[in-house]
Amino acid sequence: MLNFTRKPRYDYNDLLEIVRLLRSAEGCPWDRVQTHQSIRRGLLEEAYEAAEAIDTENTALLREELGDALFILCKIAQMSGVDPEDALHRACDKYQGRFRRVADAADRPLNAYTEAEKIALWEQAKEN
Repeated sequence: MLNFTRKPRYDYNDLLEIVRLLRSAEGCPWDRVQTHQSIRRGLLEEAYEAAEAIDTENTALLREELGDALFILCKIAQMSGVDPEDALHRACDKYQGRFRRVADAADRPLNAYTEAEKIALWEQAKEN
């Protein structure tokens, strides 16, 4: 039996610990046998459910579905041996760099661009 520490509020590190515990030798038999292929469908389903919450403007449902997607993403990272902190670093570095390139490419304040112009700048930054 796994002993989870009950808290009034959990954080990202708690999620990573829960995933680690579930996939450990003493953890959940179902979680231990999951593979990338078996969990792939769950990831897609959570993405669609999050999209539905967006479409229906249901914030409570969106919060739940984003949590489910985060759980699966952490599980995939753990299964792959990918350090989630490395993935977070990569995402921050990538998008900060893109936004910086967008701002650097702009010849006027970004709020002076139309949405189409902003998208064009973003696409240009993605190519670099």
